[in-house]
Amino acid sequence: AIEKKRLSKLVATEVLDKIATQFENRFVADDGGGIDPSKLWMGFDNENAIQVLIWPYLSEKDEKKKAKISTLPSTFRLLQTCERYLNEDSLSSIDALLGASLVMFPQDIKEIGERSPERQVEILSSVFYAIQWIRELLNAFGSQKDKEMKMKMCGRIRNVIALESLLAEFLNQMD
Repeated sequence: AIEKKRLSKLVATEVLDKIATQFENRFVADDGGGIDPSKLWMGFDNENAIQVLIWPYLSEKDEKKKAKISTLPSTFRLLQTCERYLNEDSLSSIDALLGASLVMFPQDIKEIGERSPERQVEILSSVFYAIQWIRELLNAFGSQKDKEMKMKMCGRIRNVIALESLLAEFLNQMD
């Protein structure tokens, strides 16, 4: 209904307000979060940087909390759809997400074969959700005209390729 513009702008605004708050509270941290720098992956923005939380959910012991990460792509899709509808196809109000770092497992982890099966699943899932997140960014921002956004999109394409290679490498290490 939103994409076909059959929803009133008032309702879309209310949906956006709720989903934006939920998205920010659940999946986004700001620079002051005290996150270990070795867990920050693939960020493009240093000033007023924000991070998208992936690993913190997957490393949770509570399965209910762990499952929340599965809503990241669909929540973002609804968020960007509302933004696009209300702002004449512009996503400039959420473009910081395009350059945001991903909070993942420490970058020095190169082998997973010796880790527990639970930790292997967490690491593989982290890479999988990072790939899904970046694909959502590519889908959302692909039609934007801003030159800086296009440059970040090219970087995100390289990120997906690197993450897919890493996922394949990790899968090859498993018994």
